[in-house]
Amino acid sequence: MVDARDAVKIAKSYFFDLFNDQSPINVQLEEVERTDDGRFWRITIGYDRSSEAKDLRSILGQIPRYYKVVTIDAATGQAESVKMRTV
Repeated sequence: MVDARDAVKIAKSYFFDLFNDQSPINVQLEEVERTDDGRFWRITIGYDRSSEAKDLRSILGQIPRYYKVVTIDAATGQAESVKMRTV
């Protein structure tokens, strides 16, 4: 079984493997949740896009925050999916 700490490490690694070309910045762990049936971990990762940061900060005074939910199989530690989380 994969515990929460390991699930977070796997989720972050998977996130960076998939989205590193978008140059995410200010990447932070936002939420850790186990599904009701205990089969999966849902790890929410928040980040900013560096390509937008400078332009939008100067125009709006802030930049939009994005969130991805990475689903990790609690038994195998395999990343099963990544979905955009809307706020």
